Amino acid sequence: MKHLTHLLLLGCMILSSWVGMAQPDKVYYTDSDIEKHYASFGIHFDPLYTHRRLFALNNADANSNYDKDNFPASGGFGYNWGGYVNFNINSSLRLGVGAGQTTINYTLEKYKYYYNGDTSSVNLKVNGVYNTFPLRIGFSTPMNDVYSLEIWIPIAYNKLVTYQESTSISGENLNEDLTEQANSDMWSVAIQVGGAFHLTDHWSVIASAQFRYFTTPMIEKANRPTETPYGAGLTFGLRYRM
Repeated sequence: MKHLTHLLLLGCMILSSWVGMAQPDKVYYTDSDIEKHYASFGIHFDPLYTHRRLFALNNADANSNYDKDNFPASGGFGYNWGGYVNFNINSSLRLGVGAGQTTINYTLEKYKYYYNGDTSSVNLKVNGVYNTFPLRIGFSTPMNDVYSLEIWIPIAYNKLVTYQESTSISGENLNEDLTEQANSDMWSVAIQVGGAFHLTDHWSVIASAQFRYFTTPMIEKANRPTETPYGAGLTFGLRYRM
């Protein structure tokens, strides 16, 4: 019995040694061993439904003594496009800069338009084009291997390129270039919620919903209310991570 006990103990020791030798050693990674993306750059195109918000009423000329209900308007198709560079501050926080162009369209309905000594009620189409330079702060969290949830807040300086108004009176098309009278410097803020679909370790497709609001009036005229535009739509793009 004593010899059997010794044999069992010896067998357990040999088995333990064999199991320990069979298991691979643990590998500990440092931050330098893990691949990181420190920056990315991309391009985007944003189809937008653009409209305007009445900021203040002006009591002068043909459109005086009116309230907000007397200034109906309808939205139009606008868009924004451009490129950007993002920098990874940490695993979640992003900071980016970009450049692009924005187009805003909407129509003022039943607008009192003075022409050739007469005042007519017309639909006045408004078109503004701006070069835009956003500073972007973003938050990203991976949901799985192929998708990351992202929230971006761009604050943009917008430089006027052209501002035009057009209408039709008695079959005559009228187009006015009011670029010199419009505000040349505008600011906007937006929020974008969506994500990145990772095609490879470096390439991603971007898709998100967004809302953008301009804090500055497009133009200030005595015979019409002060208006600030806004837009809602989607963002589509392609991004490369370095």
